[in-house]
Formats: sequence, C-alpha cells, structure tokens
Amino acid sequence: SFNNNDIIVRCTADNLFIDKFFIKDLLKKFIKYKKDYITIDRKGSKLPYGLGVEIFSTGTLRKFKAKEPGDLEHVTPAILRHSKNIQMIKIKNDKNYYPLSCTMDEVTDYFKIKYIFENYNNRTSTSWGKLCSDLKKINKKNIDKLMNKQFNKIVLGTAQLGFHYGINNTSKINSKVTMNILKYAVSIGINYFDTASGYKKSEKKIGEFIKNKKKINVITKFTYPKILQIKNSLKKLNLTKLYAILIHNPQFIFNKNFNHKIVNNLLINIKKKCNYIGASFNFPSEFIKFKKIKMIKFYQIPFNLLDRRWNNILLQKRPGEKIYARSIFLQGLLLSNNINTCPKNIRPEFKKVRTKLLYIVKKLDRFDIKDLLIAYVNYFKKIDKIVIGVDNMEQLRQLPFYFLRKQLTKKDMSFIKKKIPEIRSNLISPQNWK
Repeated sequence: SFNNNDIIVRCTADNLFIDKFFIKDLLKKFIKYKKDYITIDRKGSKLPYGLGVEIFSTGTLRKFKAKEPGDLEHVTPAILRHSKNIQMIKIKNDKNYYPLSCTMDEVTDYFKIKYIFENYNNRTSTSWGKLCSDLKKINKKNIDKLMNKQFNKIVLGTAQLGFHYGINNTSKINSKVTMNILKYAVSIGINYFDTASGYKKSEKKIGEFIKNKKKINVITKFTYPKILQIKNSLKKLNLTKLYAILIHNPQFIFNKNFNHKIVNNLLINIKKKCNYIGASFNFPSEFIKFKKIKMIKFYQIPFNLLDRRWNNILLQKRPGEKIYARSIFLQGLLLSNNINTCPKNIRPEFKKVRTKLLYIVKKLDRFDIKDLLIAYVNYFKKIDKIVIGVDNMEQLRQLPFYFLRKQLTKKDMSFIKKKIPEIRSNLISPQNWK
C-alpha cells in the first residue's frame, strides 16, 4: 500500500517529449512549494501542447475522490475542481513553442513525431528542448510524403456515401459526415476515390468536395453501352478528366452481338476523358477475355483471403497495367459478428469459415480479423491498390493502424492456405447470396 506522503508523477503515454530532467525540475518545485498538486503553465512557459506533467501526493488523490465519469479516465479533474492548494509552474524557455503540438492524437502526429525521433541515434536521451526545436523547424511536406508512401495503396471506396452498401451498414451517411470522411482521407494521404454512376449520390458528393482541389484521382464506372453516363459523371464530379473509367458490366461486352470495331471506337472516345480504361470484374473468365483488348490497362477484381480464383490471374499482369483489389471483406460479411446478418444460403459455411479465421488470427498474432484480411491482400505485390469503403469516421480513422501493422510472411501465407483451402462456392460470390 502507498503512504499518503508518497508522490505520484502522472505522464500520459501520448506525450513523448518529456524527459527525466523535465520531471526532476518539477519534482523539486513540488517538494519546495508543498502544494496538493502542480502542473505546467503551458502558455506562460510557451511550451507545445503535449508537453506536460502532473505531480500530486497519494493523500491528495485519496482526499479528492473521483465522482464523475471523466475523473476515472483523466485521474486529476476532481483535484482541480476542489483543491485550493494547486500551482501552475512556469518553465524557463526563450523560444515560443506554444502554437505547436507534440502529442500523439492523430496518425499525422505519429508520422511527425516518428520523423523527429529518427534523426537521433540515442533517442531516449535527447532533451525535450532539442525535440521542441526540431518540432518548430519541421516541414509539413516531409510528413505528407511519409504518409503518402505508407498509405498510397489505399483507395477510398465510396459506395457507402451514395446508398446502403454492405452487410453491416445499417444507416445512411449524411452530407456532413461524408465531407469529414473525404477531408480526413486526403489529410492522411489517401488521394484515390472509387465511385460509379450507379452509386446514386456518391459522385455528386465527391464533386462537391473536390471543387477547386487538386491531386484527387477519381475512378468511376459506367454501364456499357451507356456512354452518356460518363459525361454525366464528369459533370457531377466537377472534373474534365478522370484517373480511370471502368466498364461496370463487362459480361455484356462479349455477347453474341460483339463487334470488335464498335467496342474499339467506343474505347477511343472514352480514352479522351481518362488516363486509364478498364473494367470491374466478377469472374476470372471476364478478365481473360478483356486481356485481348489492348486499350484495356486497368483491372478491378474481387480479391480476398477466401477467393483464390485470382491468384494465377495476378501472374499474367503485364508492364503498364493496373490491378486494384476490391471486396476484401466480402461486402463486410467477413467482419460481421452477427450471424443473422449473413444470407441464409451461405450461413452454415460462413460459420465454419469465421471459426477458422478467428483461429488464424490467434495463431498468427493478428489484432483481429480485419487486420488479417488487410495483411493478406497487402502481401500480393502485383496488386497496385486496395479499395476499402467505410461506414463511418471511426472505421476510416482505424485504417492507418491496420496498414502500419506487421506484414505476413511466406510461412504465414502457407499456414492460411492450409487452414482454409480454396473455396469455390456461393460464399465468395455476393451475386449468389440469398
């Protein structure tokens, strides 16, 4: 047990610039002034947000007990509310760091702090003053480059922005949340958006966001042969040119009335409006047929841990071609905790698969099923980018965490293949769910 005179130094894990000298200086003042509680006068000391320490005694903590919900998490609010014997301490500091932040709240903070610490060999002994000095000099462009490099494989899927999409999506995303999602995505280096003329209001919402904004790469899809949809998409998106235009129903290209000349002329007209022409496939057989059309350079395929049909297809990738993976969570099915949301015709098989996925997560020390599924797709170097949709801001904020996780090894992949052999059933084909 602790004595009432024992001293507690409270430092939070998201404040990484604090060093032993900073704490020792405050401890001396705490003992000298004999206060219930002391902390930093950040404004008076001209220190950045995130450079702070609280010091108090065990007796003080016991005297001013936590009574409100926030007290339990933040420990000291009750002391600050009721004690009359507290003091804000000024630290000697000639430079003004007050407008800056060195806390770890957002993914941008992670890269900023990582960038600073990587400049030092002995990172644990670098003084808080030196770290603050580097913080003030930091160039935001360098941080943006780091994030772009880390997250440039993510494409934000935007079907959910237009309508109810996915097994677990039970609510419509309003305009305010939509704008926040798109803004946050760009802020962490996600500059590719995937949409379609058939995603209802998705294109219009993206268009409202990207007005007067540069460096947003938009991929949209149209229903063949309705080429007029492309003109409407450009208008909704406030763009004159798209990164890629994909045929949303490639199965109708090679029907009995297929005419290579007509299709080629159509593609020539489309190419004027984009960097890449391609198609969004459901079956490998469609992909194989489209490989014969030289102008097609962009392929979007449903690719996930359960669907091995595309593994050999990846080996056929040629220089200059793009392959994007979508449906890595099988429209959210693989992340569902509620078996009742699963379509009845695949429910028995899904139960077995989910049990196996949880077993693999445990054995391979993955954080959860989402971590496993993202790491699996990310393992394949032939896949240029991964399309991932979100139902809310929380899911988007979680994405950087998953893409910063450790990669799967060749041994891990063999283990997965052994535990879940190739599946060729309705489970991997949403169009067959009932």
